[in-house]
Amino acid sequence: MTAGGGPGTVGEASGMQNEYVVSIHNHGKDSQGLFYVMEYVDGKTLAQIIKDNDIKDLSGKLNILRQLLDGLQYVHNKGVVHRDLKPDNIMVGNRTKNVKIIDFGLAISDSFPDNLATAGTPKYMSPEQKKDAKKADKLSDIYAFGIIMKEFLGDKSADVPQYKSIIEKCTKDNKSERYQNCVDILTDLADKNKNLSPELKALILEIVKDGIVTDAEYARLDAEIIADNYDKDLVYKELKYQLEKRRVRLALYVVAFVAFVVIVVWISFFKRPSEFVTRHLAGCKRPKHWHPI
Repeated sequence: MTAGGGPGTVGEASGMQNEYVVSIHNHGKDSQGLFYVMEYVDGKTLAQIIKDNDIKDLSGKLNILRQLLDGLQYVHNKGVVHRDLKPDNIMVGNRTKNVKIIDFGLAISDSFPDNLATAGTPKYMSPEQKKDAKKADKLSDIYAFGIIMKEFLGDKSADVPQYKSIIEKCTKDNKSERYQNCVDILTDLADKNKNLSPELKALILEIVKDGIVTDAEYARLDAEIIADNYDKDLVYKELKYQLEKRRVRLALYVVAFVAFVVIVVWISFFKRPSEFVTRHLAGCKRPKHWHPI
């Protein structure tokens, strides 16, 4: 890949070390122009994954989006703006399923803004970037993330109001109305499904009532998750919590029962020892010269 821009573009990005950002090992210029050498990523681009519909479940897609936000926040904290964030520039490992943000050829940093008049991919460019690429900042990357999120989630982004609201806020024409950082987007994503519907809670309680979850019950729960567009990880977290809660309650019942039995036995045999001794002595013969004291 060739590296666009002037000093401080790829050079700035080459100092970044983050699990969700590709490592740049070297950069320079040869007879064919500017270049950089990055780590090899065994995986597919997000564009390919979207095209092939490789990730179908909502929780898997949300996991990818969270990793992307983590990586993007790190990039922004380093004073770097990607400027060409799109599915083609996001890799997902075949084995690890980890995100890697790639292609910093058009990146700019606070320290070394480049002089490219136009840069980026129109579909993912914010209004201000389309007018003047030199004015692109981290909020332009957040705009691009909103477009990516909408494309990746597909129909689910329209079906789930909270996802729709996140996308709309990311892609506001007025950048002052957008999310101002990736952390706030992560917070809103985490809040989704914080309050499960009463019907789903009732189903979970019904499933855990005997303390054992069968394959049929898992399948029933998965069907509800898909039907209502819930995050599977969060629903299963609630299921695990309810199972543990039931087991703790059962253990307390057992402890209480054992304590009750011990108390009953203790009262029966040790609470009234004087009466026990009196009855015992009553059946004994008194010594011949015995006199009461």
